[in-house]
Amino acid sequence: MKKIVLVTCDPHLEPALQRKLTGADNWKRTDIHVLNKVKASSILRSSPAILFVDMRLPNNEAWILLDALQKAWADSPLFPIFGLCPTQPHPPELIKALDLGAEDLIGQDTPAPLLLARMRSSLRKYDKSPQGETLTSRRGHIQICLDTHQVFVRAERNGSDHPLVPVPSLTPKEFGLLHLFLSRQEYVWTRENLLNILWESGSNSFPRTVDKHVEMLRRKLGPASAFVKTVPGVGYQFMEVNTR
Repeated sequence: MKKIVLVTCDPHLEPALQRKLTGADNWKRTDIHVLNKVKASSILRSSPAILFVDMRLPNNEAWILLDALQKAWADSPLFPIFGLCPTQPHPPELIKALDLGAEDLIGQDTPAPLLLARMRSSLRKYDKSPQGETLTSRRGHIQICLDTHQVFVRAERNGSDHPLVPVPSLTPKEFGLLHLFLSRQEYVWTRENLLNILWESGSNSFPRTVDKHVEMLRRKLGPASAFVKTVPGVGYQFMEVNTR
């Protein structure tokens, strides 16, 4: 389900936005979540598909929020941002917003079909979902693409309402380890098993070699690293446990 987060202190703005979305593109009333606390950390945790920011927030809070989000995600934006203005924005405001990472500034009088078209266009640009044949963990916290070797994990370890986000590129050995773990989930892999499958015979590799690669894999998996369990004296096991 697509999720909209609206940052505003105006109780009339959410119904107005809702009217524009009603009956269009499968957006539903439950999709809009209103926040009145202007904190980048709160918005990032809410994991929206699209963020709308009321540009009339007091004390320049809208501009401060745009600047904070841009710094938080550096060169990899997670979702499109639209600023909402009472009327069509003036060029200096629009230029400033674009420079701070916003997709657009939208006047509240913008026709619904135009607003929806801009939203669809933005969602296509920000779609980071895996392409091609995939393998997914049982509870959906990790997904790998077998064609491109991309790996995606949930932004949070608990629950399934957080989006899948890409992790740093894995080395061939790291990807091979994760592929094996997901292929036989909850199976206990000995270090010798993993060496025999992923390392060439005669490569002078040792069990400690496996440990080093698993350590690097865990670092890249972020919150999902906890699912790669160490079985003392034996090896490793992928066990997806919901800790909620």
